[in-house]
Amino acid sequence: MRVEIRYNPNSDVASCTIECNPNKCFSFCDCLSDIGMLINHSIQYYVDSMDVAMDIPAHMRNVMVKKDKRSMTRYCRRRENETIYLGKRNKVNNVRVYDKRDESNLSYDLTRIELKVGNPLGFNFMELTKNALPQVYVHKTGNYDEEIINTSLSSTDRVLIMSLRDHHEKIKLLHELDRKKMKKILPYVIANTVKVDFDIEKINEVAFRILNDLEFENSVIVDDKYAVLH
Repeated sequence: MRVEIRYNPNSDVASCTIECNPNKCFSFCDCLSDIGMLINHSIQYYVDSMDVAMDIPAHMRNVMVKKDKRSMTRYCRRRENETIYLGKRNKVNNVRVYDKRDESNLSYDLTRIELKVGNPLGFNFMELTKNALPQVYVHKTGNYDEEIINTSLSSTDRVLIMSLRDHHEKIKLLHELDRKKMKKILPYVIANTVKVDFDIEKINEVAFRILNDLEFENSVIVDDKYAVLH
């Protein structure tokens, strides 16, 4: 949990920002008591933004995020550790995709998708979340390379297929080919690829369970934000 307190001597009022993971902090009494103490000593408090995090049990090289109207950027600390951003970093509707196994030193493959939703108390929270979720595709692991060995494809086509299967922007690259070539290799490139379906109802359920823990049922609108006044 990160707590930042800023004091303005001109107004004799301090403002406090709390950033935490409710799944972790809300299960510890010390964290909850600290949050409660800060809230109880405040004039008003509100939720500024909520991140929705989802994990896919697959290596990131097998996860493809489709480019949409948002800008897509890639940040590499090193060759094996790439982070994909959709939209402007730290802004609402921003999506971050990264290798959770590498970040947390896990013993199994895990790819994390994080979406910055904004104010979860808005009446259109579910709709905003649904529209901001990216299109994600996952390669099923297996001996899919063996599927093209016994075909009439040329060796050049086989190499092209295997290269495209592991590429994050395979769809974009496919459209760079001439129509005849794309039609020929497309079924082999997308073989064993499944689209990820996100459970919007479950996301909404978890979000409002957290908000109930913060006692936001008596909230009012202050400066275009849903707040609780003391």
